[in-house]
This record gives sequence, structure tokens and C-alpha cells, in this order.
Amino acid sequence: MPVPTSQEPPFTRSLADGRCMLVREVEPEDRFLIETGFRELSVQSRFFRFMNAHPNLSEAELNRFAASSDADHFAIGAVETGEGPPLPAAIARYIRLPQAPGSAEIAITVVDRYQGLGIGGLLLAQLSDRAARDGIDTFVAHVSPMNRAMLGLLRRHGAQDVQSARDEVELRLPVPIASGVQSAA
Repeated sequence: MPVPTSQEPPFTRSLADGRCMLVREVEPEDRFLIETGFRELSVQSRFFRFMNAHPNLSEAELNRFAASSDADHFAIGAVETGEGPPLPAAIARYIRLPQAPGSAEIAITVVDRYQGLGIGGLLLAQLSDRAARDGIDTFVAHVSPMNRAMLGLLRRHGAQDVQSARDEVELRLPVPIASGVQSAA
């Protein structure tokens, strides 16, 4: 069953622990937030996101991650709001696959201190809503087999394993995603 999300970004959402998140599209001006969030990731979280030891983001990566969205690429982020400057919590994106225009590769990264609070599922639902409007019917994800949280999140929403190797599991997820989106990730 498709999961409708009732809000278009930007919007705010309270997490299970009471922290308030602003969810909005990523913009080119967000490079600093992306860099800050990356520095907050543990070595393991960086490995899970990039599938290798990834000590720094290159200028090209920062440019790509902070690029404006269009029909082939969409990025959304969550920042904690409150006293002081916004704190980056998570980012998610899809990029349409040129060889399969109805499919897009997805990536979701949640800063360690925000993991398990539902942000991954919230951003996945936002990606799905936008992708469906942009004519995408399938998400493709490449996930470390050790990343049980991400594998669980994607499988709870209907992802099926397509191919497994020692260092990577490829999953396909129908868009719009199946219900259960408020599960923690």
C-alpha cells in the first residue's frame, strides 16, 4: 500500500525523543551543513555510506551533494532546530539512472546521534513522493551487508534483494514505497 505523506517540504517534525527537525530540500548554500554532518559521522557510518574508508569529502563530492534538485536528482535533508545554529541530522537523495530512466539510485545518511529516531524513514518517504511525481517507479540501493539498520529500513518498505556479494547487497524498492514508513532507521 502506498504511503502518503501529508506535507511538502519544508516542514518541521518532532522526533521520538522530542527534538525538532526541519525537513527541506538541499540547496547549494548547504555545503557547510554537509561538511559538518560528514565530520559528525563515525568511521563505521562513513564506511556504510561510501563502502570504503572515506576520511574526507572532495570538492567534487560537495558540489554534487549540494547541487540543486531537478527531475533527475533530488536531495532532502533534516536539520535540528532550536537554540543556536541548525545541526545537520540526515540527508537523502536519488539520482535517476540514465540506462533505466524509470529507476533511481538512492542513498540515505543519518548522523550517528540521530540514528534510530525515524529520520531515515521520514526522508525515504519524501524521496518516494518526489520520485513518483518525477516518473520514477523503482529505487535501487547498494548497501553494506553489515548495515543492518538500512537493510531493515528498506526491506520493511518493500525492498527486495536483487544481488548479494560479500561486500554489497543490491536492493530494489518499488515507488511509491510500502507502508510502515514511521519505523526507526
